[in-house]
Amino acid sequence: MSTEKQGEIFFPKGCPSCGGKIVFKRADELFKNPDKCGFVYCCENYPTNCTVFVSAHKETKGEGIRDYPIGILADDKLRILHDVCRNKFNQLWLDGNNIKRVYKDFVVGFTDENGESCYGVVDKVTSEGYILYSPCCKEPFVVPLNMVNTITARTKAYFWLSIKMGIPFNDCKIPMFDKDATEKAISIIEEAILNLKSNNDGTKDFQG
Repeated sequence: MSTEKQGEIFFPKGCPSCGGKIVFKRADELFKNPDKCGFVYCCENYPTNCTVFVSAHKETKGEGIRDYPIGILADDKLRILHDVCRNKFNQLWLDGNNIKRVYKDFVVGFTDENGESCYGVVDKVTSEGYILYSPCCKEPFVVPLNMVNTITARTKAYFWLSIKMGIPFNDCKIPMFDKDATEKAISIIEEAILNLKSNNDGTKDFQG
């Protein structure tokens, strides 16, 4: 893909703040910092008259695709809000015991017939495989035993948050949230953290 037109391809409507064209630049050049790596999509008016930008995926791994935007275009205010949300969210998964208390269901990952990474809650295990259910499916479904894998505490926390927010798991990433979604996520996470603290004596459990 040509880097010259890459910003326009991903963001054809331009900057949501000032209407300027979105360009694709090296991070070290944009921020005048040799320690910055990777690439960034930014408003052509950055940083003089606009603060809008979003980083690009640095390499192809997991669900990330190299040079694809990691989220939506954000200005300084939204990035600060994202940082607040991220710092609170980290309290749920950096200590794996926290998310286990907030959300007790056993969540596993698997690859569907299209090769996509999916997640589901285990209902029971049979000789045929795991009986799973997911917010996006009306009926439980079976996944063979050899196609199921464990997930990280961070993934489980995002799975829980997607359910609480009522959005698809693949859309539940903090860099993808606009202002309203970020504020909603912060409120949900704060409530969970408050419950964790109030029940910290171990005499009660909290199901988020």
